[in-house]
Amino acid sequence: MRGRILAAALAATAIVSLCLSATLIAQQATTSLTGVVTDSTGAVLPGASVTIVRAATGQTLRTATNAHGEYSFQQLSPGTWTVTASAGGFSSQSKVGELLVSKPATIDFTMGVQALTSRTPHASIPIPSAVSAG
Repeated sequence: MRGRILAAALAATAIVSLCLSATLIAQQATTSLTGVVTDSTGAVLPGASVTIVRAATGQTLRTATNAHGEYSFQQLSPGTWTVTASAGGFSSQSKVGELLVSKPATIDFTMGVQALTSRTPHASIPIPSAVSAG
């Protein structure tokens, strides 16, 4: 009888250990990144493109800002990430952030208007010669 109780206790311990191990393996050390993209007046930029690249692996993720100019990346591996925001008519911006385990980060962007470049076509325009009355 004592042997059965010991065997049952060992079996129960083994099952609990396996369950805890699986839970610990499933929980990875991650973090998150959020932010808001605005223009120079403070107006939000919905639909702006936000791309992040992890320096160590080259892993690239993309999203777009919502109606409130907000973006969010969840379940990110900690490390150095380059964050780039771009929107039509605005200059792209990049920032580098060190994301730490279980420490959500916020990186906001204030976008400047993209400089317009104009090109003047170089064309030869014939100049008519003076007509004399005569």
